[in-house]
Amino acid sequence: MKVIGGNFGLGGGVSIRDGVLLVGTDKGTYTFDSSEIKSISSMVSTEKNFGCVSFLLGAIILGIIFGLFLSIFGILIGVILAAAGSWYKVENYEATIGVTNDRTVTVSCSKRDIKKLMLLTP
Repeated sequence: MKVIGGNFGLGGGVSIRDGVLLVGTDKGTYTFDSSEIKSISSMVSTEKNFGCVSFLLGAIILGIIFGLFLSIFGILIGVILAAAGSWYKVENYEATIGVTNDRTVTVSCSKRDIKKLMLLTP
């Protein structure tokens, strides 16, 4: 898990081994067992984006295929289907971990990593 904030410094990483939280940053390496973890809060942010390259490829391919059968209406249908299929979303997971001495670390992680972190909470 990549460190993106907190008062341990920027950069570095966080990992979990044998129920122990390892925080490695440019300021040093720290270990915390489950009794030293005060809180864990997680957040998911979702972005919806449009893929221009997939739209162009889809419009050309579907436009040609449907255009052979339905002429100009087939080309329009191909462009509409390509536009509808070119939207995609990206989910970003973040967790803020509070440990003893009022220190926190914010990490960018996966959904699986958040489940592992939640198992550490008392």
